[in-house]
Amino acid sequence: MSAKLGLADPNRQKNIFVCCIGNDANGTKMINNFEEHQFFNVKKHIRVLDNIPSGLANVMVDTNTGFNRIIIVAGANALLSKEHVDQSWSEIEEHCSVLVCQLETSVDVALHAFKKAKQSKSTILTSKLHYTLAIVLLFLKSSQYCPCTQRFAR
Repeated sequence: MSAKLGLADPNRQKNIFVCCIGNDANGTKMINNFEEHQFFNVKKHIRVLDNIPSGLANVMVDTNTGFNRIIIVAGANALLSKEHVDQSWSEIEEHCSVLVCQLETSVDVALHAFKKAKQSKSTILTSKLHYTLAIVLLFLKSSQYCPCTQRFAR
């Protein structure tokens, strides 16, 4: 996956995905996909939860404008916690220089990850400029911030 993202040294830079999924067919597909694309230490960073389904998203694209609307049912990922971020952070800090946050999890968890990234001097990427970013940007002031719709240089 690092090679697909154009990273110079795929042996040093790793892709780590931290989330919660259900112990169901969709969760199994997600784990297989992450492993197929060589995400780092999948079994450690992706928590499989019983008795709650994996989250789903329905993406609707306006064929005239190209704009999309996404309806998200978070499922197990609604249970992602600061503790999950903390348990994964040492490897994130060691192997990653960019934190990507979709802001479709708890704002508290996203802010916690942003704080840790700021301390690590990591570049932070987010999907769209949600209202929560106003809070995040006020907090981060000196960190590098790039919405995914813009290119950035390291």
